[in-house]
Amino acid sequence: MNLEEYHITKASGSKYQIELLAVFCGPDLSVTICGGTGYHVGAIALGCARPIKEGRERSATVSVICAYEHKDDEAARQSAKYLATTLKCRVSVAAGIHVDNASEDELDLLMKNSEDACRELVRAVMDISV
Repeated sequence: MNLEEYHITKASGSKYQIELLAVFCGPDLSVTICGGTGYHVGAIALGCARPIKEGRERSATVSVICAYEHKDDEAARQSAKYLATTLKCRVSVAAGIHVDNASEDELDLLMKNSEDACRELVRAVMDISV
């Protein structure tokens, strides 16, 4: 069995650039999301798709570990939950996004670019518009 790999870049060349690298490990997905001006691993998350219960939408449970003095946990959590729920599999996400003295607007833009990269990954994997 071969590893299936995806590489997605958003806002290429800017300080708001996000790079996503995803590798399928059998039915599971391992994702690294880095961006800004300082790539690193600041948090990791494991998302596990839940079976659909009557009257409920599909969802996922997510566990997160964040490095001391890092704030990458939300990017890791949101990405793992979205990808596990949508792709119906286990997903690990390592996230590290940094811009010195980032304003709230800059942080929002980095999160949007991260979310866009995840949506593009889903489209590539499912070969449909999501």
